Amino acid sequence: VFEGTYREFLEKVGWESEAAEKGASQKKEKLPGNKKYTRRARDKGRILSRLQETISGLEGAIVDSEKTVEHLGGELIRASESGDVEKISSLSRAYGEANEKIDSLFKELEAITAEYKTKSEEFSAEESAEMDRG
Repeated sequence: VFEGTYREFLEKVGWESEAAEKGASQKKEKLPGNKKYTRRARDKGRILSRLQETISGLEGAIVDSEKTVEHLGGELIRASESGDVEKISSLSRAYGEANEKIDSLFKELEAITAEYKTKSEEFSAEESAEMDRG
């Protein structure tokens, strides 16, 4: 997974097939009447950027939730050692809910990552087709 926007990815890494086509691409972008191509490329970059932001946010939420689970686990151990039944009960519920949240976040992350991959491949295929036509 590349950390950054789609445009940054293209500038820094790019697709393997783009290296050979870069010269042709630059010439094509300079042709008059190519605003549609530029606009679509920008829109695709925005879509991928939003998905990447969502992925980053989910990853951050997972890390935060894992820290919460770790903290609750420690508190649960201390409550067990002291025999505080009421605290054990409330901490156990919170611990379970935090783990459920992590599972949910991972499922969401998996779905968004798959969507990102699909869109990236789709956009790459479209660009290749446009280059072949151009």
